[in-house]
Amino acid sequence: MMGRMKTIRLSVALLPALWVCAPLEIGFSEGRGGVGGDNIFSSFFLDEKQGWVCGDRGAVYHTSDGGLTWEKQTLDTNDPLAGISFCNTDVGWVVGKKGIVFHTVDGGKTWNPESTPKDKYLLTVEAVSPEKCWAAGDWGTILYTEDGGRTWTDKSYAKDMVIYSIEFKGESEGWMACEFGTVLHTRNGGKSWTEQNTGSKATLFGVSFSSDKEGVAVGLGGVIVRTEDGGETWQEILGVKEERIPSGAPERSGGGEELRSLYDVKLGVADFGIAVGDSGRIVITEDGGESWGNIELPLDMRLFWLRAVSLAGRRGVIVGARSIVVLTEGDSVKASSFLTQH
Repeated sequence: MMGRMKTIRLSVALLPALWVCAPLEIGFSEGRGGVGGDNIFSSFFLDEKQGWVCGDRGAVYHTSDGGLTWEKQTLDTNDPLAGISFCNTDVGWVVGKKGIVFHTVDGGKTWNPESTPKDKYLLTVEAVSPEKCWAAGDWGTILYTEDGGRTWTDKSYAKDMVIYSIEFKGESEGWMACEFGTVLHTRNGGKSWTEQNTGSKATLFGVSFSSDKEGVAVGLGGVIVRTEDGGETWQEILGVKEERIPSGAPERSGGGEELRSLYDVKLGVADFGIAVGDSGRIVITEDGGESWGNIELPLDMRLFWLRAVSLAGRRGVIVGARSIVVLTEGDSVKASSFLTQH
């Protein structure tokens, strides 16, 4: 019970209040830059250009130029929104506090609320197709629609544990990152879920697979676990080197060096991947997660936690506290700034 109470408090701590006017564009903030800006909790990019992010007070923003400029989209809620996902340029869902679910079929120009059978905090959503979507969150809550959101079915897990992240490969195979070092896995489109033992007891916040075999999950205390067999077995990656990585593959992880929590991870093409977390932490892999190295932000940007990352090829868009936005290319930071009104 104590472990659960800690993770609940942590998940709420990731969802503070925010507000930003639209239209928005990235600009380097002056003075205390970013203070008072939106905290952003989730992002989703279809490609290098088209993306959406969501956060506190019902905030949703869209970019069509890879994160250089942003425009606010209007939803009829002031509650925090924790997860967003699209299956194409038109159809997407966003979820949040009190079991909130909103759905769009026009790229976010309009968002409509949908009724669900539970009011538990939803922390993650995965749009599998225009008809099929999964949402999950607190108290083992799992919700599913197969009719484009007209009806949602309660498929909650039997155990009481928080589910932080979902990723599907196609409509049949999917994984969820959860409390207690647990990954849930389905091979049959969610008809049943089985627990995968990662060997870690740390809460896992993010999970990503580059194929149906190779995947990585990240979480509390900077834990990184990796699988090469679809999750049948996992290897815990201990520690991350503090030095900035050189060009090419980073040095192999080792030691037991303390690393603050990692909140999201994405694996892309050619074994490239990014994970992000506390204190402006960005780590990348060039070998599918076997080894990791740091990308360093400017000193003033390391004061902010990074909550979500989207990856198109080797290009990353990272978002987090106070509307921070970091654009990366491979092992380099191209821009680090805040969403500011112009």
